Amino acid sequence: MRKRWKPALFGALAGAVNGSFGAGGGMVLAPLLRKFGGLQKRRVLPTALSVMLPVSAVSFAVCALQQGVDLPAAWPYCLGGVLGGLLAGGLYAKIPLRWLHLALGLLIVWGGVRQFL
Repeated sequence: MRKRWKPALFGALAGAVNGSFGAGGGMVLAPLLRKFGGLQKRRVLPTALSVMLPVSAVSFAVCALQQGVDLPAAWPYCLGGVLGGLLAGGLYAKIPLRWLHLALGLLIVWGGVRQFL
């Protein structure tokens, strides 16, 4: 029974982070999947993404219903995001994990510094 509530709790935490900040749920979920889910490093990202897709859809629906969304403004970003996702997804298995971790760490630090400036 104990093992059943952990994934639900971790998913709820990821959903709360994603719903509160518009992103970041995967950053919470990925290390939890690695540590408690026992997943191999290369399987964490696709597994976290499979969780974050419906979580992001729910977060989007709630925000869109409460505040509305400017879809014409969003479409160019969606197109670029899909193309970037295709490119990065294809390269994911070819890039050393060390480089990916470093790049993510730098991105997080950059985002954190921007929040304070």
